[in-house]
Amino acid sequence: VLKNEISLSYCPSCGLDVPKDNFHPVPYKTIISHFEHAIDMIKRELSLDSLAEWPPDPHHIKAAGGVGFGPYYSSSTRRQENRKTISELPEEHTVIPPVIRQLHSRLKAQGYRRYRNDPLFLHNNCDVCENCFLSYAQLASTSFQMINPSWLDENRGKRQSNRGSVNEDEDEGD
Repeated sequence: VLKNEISLSYCPSCGLDVPKDNFHPVPYKTIISHFEHAIDMIKRELSLDSLAEWPPDPHHIKAAGGVGFGPYYSSSTRRQENRKTISELPEEHTVIPPVIRQLHSRLKAQGYRRYRNDPLFLHNNCDVCENCFLSYAQLASTSFQMINPSWLDENRGKRQSNRGSVNEDEDEGD
């Protein structure tokens, strides 16, 4: 007898329900590095020393591969309504990566800082869906180099305008 039932599981990285057989392990070390690089990218783009609002804008999360922010990325309308200034939130929301915070809901910022350098903690795995796994793998293979789409759009426009001026100079010489 063939069954066409698909069993779904929640992916803590993207916040989506995905077929159970599409999950793969990702080390906490990778999740933490991804989160820290994503936060640094956001602060650089906004020219801030620290974040002002949480959760980050959807385009920042997308620039970070669309992974690692769990329900913040999957529920866009609710996310925009629930944005808060950092001072209104417990420190755990912005210090502990959302994926790890979901798995260890009682973990406090002080405990996380201690575990953050513990090799046994860093080598624990979290099962994430295949899309998230591939995003983490790609980001890890590029040493977590994240490029914000808005930065790409701005520079693409500059390059096109520079090309236009070069072509105009060449046309005048003919």
